[in-house]
Amino acid sequence: MAVISDRLQKSIEAYCHAMDDDGIDDLARVVSNGSAAWFPDEFSEALREGYFTPREWERLTNVAMDDDDDEELDQYLRLVWSKVARDRPYPLDA
Repeated sequence: MAVISDRLQKSIEAYCHAMDDDGIDDLARVVSNGSAAWFPDEFSEALREGYFTPREWERLTNVAMDDDDDEELDQYLRLVWSKVARDRPYPLDA
C-alpha cells in the first residue's frame, strides 16, 4: 500500500470527519485561499496509487464502511475532489 503524507492524513481527518458538508466546504476554502494548495495534488496521487480503501477511509474519517463498500467510497472521494479541485477532472477518470 502506498503511503500518504502526514499533512494529507491530518487534513482528511480534520475536514472530512464524518463526511460533513461543512467540513468539506471548509477544506475547499482552505485549498482555494492557498493555505493547502498542495492538497489536490497529494489527494490525486493517493487516489492514483490506490491508497484509499473503505477501511482506510473509515480510519481517517470515522465513517463506518465495510470492506466491499467500493461504490460508497468512490462517492465520498468524488465529493471531496469536486469541492477541492472543481476545475480539474477526477484523477481516476482521466
